[in-house]
Amino acid sequence: MGFDILYHVLNKEDDIWAERVYAPWTDMEQRMRKAGLPLYALESFTPLKEFDLVGFTLQYELTYTNVLNMLDLSGIPVWQKERSNSDPILLAGGPCTCNPEPMADFFDAFLIGDGEETVVEIARIVGQARRAGKDREEILAQLSALRGVYVPSFYSALYDTEGRFRQIKKKRSQAALPVQTRILERLKAEHYPDKPLVPLLEVTHNRLSIEVMRGCTEGCRFCNAGMIYRPTRERDKREIVQQMLNGLQGSGYEEVSFLSLSISDYSDLSPLMQESRAALDGKKVNVSFPSMRLDSFSPEIADFISTVRKSGFTFAPEAGSERLRRVINKNISAQDLERAVRIALENGWKHLKFYFMIGLPTETKEDIENIADLIENVAQLSKAFGKVSFTVSISPFSPKAHTPFQWERQNTREELLEKVYLLKEKFAGMRRVKLNWRDPDVSFIECVLGRADRKMAGVIFNAWKGGAIFDGWTEYFNMQVWQQAAQAENLYLKDYAQEFPVELSLPWEHIDKGVTKNFLLRERKNAFAEISEVDCKDGTCYACGIQRKNGFRELTDCYTHLDLLKKPPVQEEKREYRTYKKATLPAKSEQKTVRFRLQYEKKDYCRYISHLDLIRIFERVCRRADIPLSFSQGFNPHPRLSFGPPLSLGFSSEAEYLDMEIDAAYDKNLAESMNAFLPKGLKILARKK
Repeated sequence: MGFDILYHVLNKEDDIWAERVYAPWTDMEQRMRKAGLPLYALESFTPLKEFDLVGFTLQYELTYTNVLNMLDLSGIPVWQKERSNSDPILLAGGPCTCNPEPMADFFDAFLIGDGEETVVEIARIVGQARRAGKDREEILAQLSALRGVYVPSFYSALYDTEGRFRQIKKKRSQAALPVQTRILERLKAEHYPDKPLVPLLEVTHNRLSIEVMRGCTEGCRFCNAGMIYRPTRERDKREIVQQMLNGLQGSGYEEVSFLSLSISDYSDLSPLMQESRAALDGKKVNVSFPSMRLDSFSPEIADFISTVRKSGFTFAPEAGSERLRRVINKNISAQDLERAVRIALENGWKHLKFYFMIGLPTETKEDIENIADLIENVAQLSKAFGKVSFTVSISPFSPKAHTPFQWERQNTREELLEKVYLLKEKFAGMRRVKLNWRDPDVSFIECVLGRADRKMAGVIFNAWKGGAIFDGWTEYFNMQVWQQAAQAENLYLKDYAQEFPVELSLPWEHIDKGVTKNFLLRERKNAFAEISEVDCKDGTCYACGIQRKNGFRELTDCYTHLDLLKKPPVQEEKREYRTYKKATLPAKSEQKTVRFRLQYEKKDYCRYISHLDLIRIFERVCRRADIPLSFSQGFNPHPRLSFGPPLSLGFSSEAEYLDMEIDAAYDKNLAESMNAFLPKGLKILARKK
């Protein structure tokens, strides 16, 4: 979603032209290298090396080697110190920049924080400087003057006599230290695209994503996002609904996802659901809430998100016992979970997913066993609702920068596997319960790269040279490559997964994300004392740092209403548990329909689109063209489209056919309406009733 926003805000400017580039899959990379073809942008096929500015979004540590591979494919020197004035300025943004040090020797600059305004300022500086003939050092000096921009070559990392990190020191007097994050005061409607990027091939999040709010006040002590995206900023519900309608019309998506770190905390959630339901009436568009808190899940929410279809529903208790949930400040009870599960079952869900972490600080064997006990209880609860299946996903805890647990150790591979085997044994007798777990080695490298200093750059480079690429994909991850890469640099990877002494500086302390070290230390102390805290939006200010004078207060209205701080902590109200009637199938439609047979051609790049993707394209085109498709009945309605046998991938065609059933009242030219939205290479040639 952030990628889409930046693409939109840059291309709105008359003097800026932004294009997209992605890492090619391994088979295409081999062909490109064999043909000597450099990596290019998608819109104009311009080689990446010819751009003024190249930006990467660092979303996940295990994509770091992909960045190096893309630079090498582009002909851009991988190391920052080896680039000349003719090379692009390399910029990185995204959540991983909260600790930029492992990638500091590869990038010219990092954008720390919100990018909607900063990225335009950066592009303007680079463009004007290029036209004026300024060299790289002059351009980087100008960029470093911007709040939220970190130029690593203007700083040096200091180590003690034993090679351990001690601090970041600036080499130029004008360089900021610490580097303060850039915070957008208000989420503006003009920053969000009415016509989002729509892939022709299936991707992971194949839906219209709409940001509802940014930031979170829950205070989960393991959560990096909950700390680095502070303060909470909400969008107006009318802007959200308008963006939703514009985005659906501009994309043809059949699903909308309302995004936030905790959608339950959005103050206008109930009115938003009411207005969205009215706006989407009859459009057969599904709505999802991917970040629903268990204790706030209600029949109203269940009814809203199940209007069109029901896929799996995910609950995230994080820990099996209430004691451990107090440690991590996840304020939900076993009653909350059972109540939420009951609501989901009574509203027709037949597949429920649960997410837990193992290896959390203070965790005991009993805490692990409580995970199985909790699932056994909800499985017993589900027996009255027919065949209900469960998926339990287990991920190792990974200490993240800028969190109260940033100093903690990560469990070893042996410790984590022992806990997984314990759960496997406990789940062995449970029918319809599937247990998934992440590879401990993958989580280990994720932890190492997330907590490392600048010395890790050599390891990342060696791993890439050794064949590490697409490490986030199970089939390509190779632990041995990373071990050999570290040995070549005389580094011990396990050192980065150990407990860090609180009295020493951390590699990311020069990056000020708003929360202070004192606040994080207080929260760490509370964790070990098993003290949980109420949400700070309920009136208790914990002085996290966002409200500091001469820091961030002038950028946000967080806690400017002093009367809010005078309110006593909210007492948890007694909940009433009611029984709700089971969901029923929607009434059968009496819509009068007519069936058409369409002949279409498939040429150019569209011949590389798979048959399933082709079906999806036609569905979305019908939505964009306002063609009233007829839908099947039941809990998961589908448009009535029927295609002839598919051709093999790569073949062109002039006479493929599809049948479609639409509302008989439709009186426009069907072929013309669809051709106006079909991508180049697809065209309706004829229609017949």
